[in-house]
Amino acid sequence: MGLNFNTAKSGCVLVSKNQFPVPSTLPQGDVRYGFLKLGTLGYFVLDKGLVDKHIEALITELALCKTLFGWIRTWNAYGVDFFTSLLGGNQLAHCFGAQHLDIMQRTFQRIHARVFPGDTIVSNHIRKQIKQRFPSFKSDVIDAFVFLPISLGGLNVQNPFVAQAQLDGDMIKKPETIMDDFIKAEKEAYANAQASYKAGKIRISRENQYKPSQSFLPFPDYIKRREEVSVELLQAYNHLLQNPKPGEMQISEELEGMLGGEDAVESYST
Repeated sequence: MGLNFNTAKSGCVLVSKNQFPVPSTLPQGDVRYGFLKLGTLGYFVLDKGLVDKHIEALITELALCKTLFGWIRTWNAYGVDFFTSLLGGNQLAHCFGAQHLDIMQRTFQRIHARVFPGDTIVSNHIRKQIKQRFPSFKSDVIDAFVFLPISLGGLNVQNPFVAQAQLDGDMIKKPETIMDDFIKAEKEAYANAQASYKAGKIRISRENQYKPSQSFLPFPDYIKRREEVSVELLQAYNHLLQNPKPGEMQISEELEGMLGGEDAVESYST
């Protein structure tokens, strides 16, 4: 057709339990999204080298910040939002599996260890910055002041671990079990249909009544058009694409009243 692949933006991967080489006629690059590469088992794997390059860039950007609020804006935008997006965190679905949350958590632990050596967490680093920039400030800086939104008198520092922890309880541990269950149910449905046919309880088609001389259609033919007609496959597919639901926050009545009621709490959590 006169079309050529842009090799810099093209890739191919064969998803299989067995290792097969990629045909030479297909693009030889990786299938990528941000920091992720699609592996041969159907899961995304982390490109640690690319992550490390951006961690170094983040450290440089933070060092250039002249004010505390400038530092916080850079951390929120680059250190949290940017890394979360390129780790697939804004598009998480059950098909990623719980192991993808583990990848995200380990990556942010790595970021914290590199950006805050010795402190390990951002709140400790903020406390040091406040004491260095405002020597006359003698009071202790509590975590609530660091992480609460500005509307509640806090500094609005983003904590990537909170959102991940909220999803951990609902994320499917092994998404392949959904398809395993579908295939098992499909085989059982085929066996039941075959038994009913042999017992003369169903027709070959709407036009033709049961004929003992005709054998029941083989299993490959039974599943040939499953993508077009199987409601169960559609349900499994939609289940895999569903977003995990974050767990509900447990807030005391006293704190809920201070925040302005249940509706206000909901607005702060989203």
